[in-house]
Amino acid sequence: MASTYNNHNDTPNSIQNMVPTPSSQTPSTIPSAQGAGGLVGVVGVVPGNTADPLPPSSSTATGTGGAGTSTQPDPLEVAAAQTEQTRERLEEKLQELIQSLLELSITVYDFQAESNSLVHQKIQELTKQLGEIEQFKDQLDMMVPWEVLSYIEDGKNPDLFSKTFVEAVAGENQFTNGKSFEAALAQNLGDAFPEDMADYNAILQEVSSRSGQGATTGVSPTQ
Repeated sequence: MASTYNNHNDTPNSIQNMVPTPSSQTPSTIPSAQGAGGLVGVVGVVPGNTADPLPPSSSTATGTGGAGTSTQPDPLEVAAAQTEQTRERLEEKLQELIQSLLELSITVYDFQAESNSLVHQKIQELTKQLGEIEQFKDQLDMMVPWEVLSYIEDGKNPDLFSKTFVEAVAGENQFTNGKSFEAALAQNLGDAFPEDMADYNAILQEVSSRSGQGATTGVSPTQ
């Protein structure tokens, strides 16, 4: 400041003149971060580290309310994915084994003297492939129905077993759903038409009793 207020006889106008008036060229705020230790934005802020805050760690995720939540994968899902990958590798090995058996059978069927080395090569490939398949026994815990093996031994497509099984399950499901629908329908009819359903149940009991007597005496209920 150019001068100090030491004279008590100074007028208010002179005091006002002592206060610097902001010009149109003077910014309303102090520029931010002038150098490494400059002021930041406003008067009174202690110079310090003006670096941006560190981003959140990749091991945590921002959840509701800004709280960090763990992003650990589900162990069951990881185990299921590993089992599926192992099963796919085993399936590939089995397909390679089947292909080698097919090639060996063709070579033996049309065996010639110059095919002797090829037969030995195919046998060595089969031995190696069987050893690779044997290593999967401790990595998978899957049950194969004996019926599937029987289909394969009989030269049938194992998909036929799946088709038969699905058809049987669908039939049982349809029968179960039919009985459930019958019970639900009888309940609703009994609530809506109690007198009619009482007569209907009486007729059913009478028919059932006649059927039982006919089965005991050997006489048809219609007689």
